[in-house]
Amino acid sequence: MAGMGFHLKPGGTYHDVDGGRGGTYSYNAPPSAISFRGGFLDGQVGRNVRNTGFQLSSTVNCEPWR
Repeated sequence: MAGMGFHLKPGGTYHDVDGGRGGTYSYNAPPSAISFRGGFLDGQVGRNVRNTGFQLSSTVNCEPWR
């Protein structure tokens, strides 16, 4: 998934950097987790959400686009 960027949009939607292949997301504050439904991240759960990024698995990290 290296180089596979995405944008989180207001209202709980996300899409890839080309504006397609998106779905929805929900953020749960107490466990600090983000869950994805639909699109290319369907079923993925990011954990340890911080302003520096989050973990999708023990080997996959997501960082803010710079």
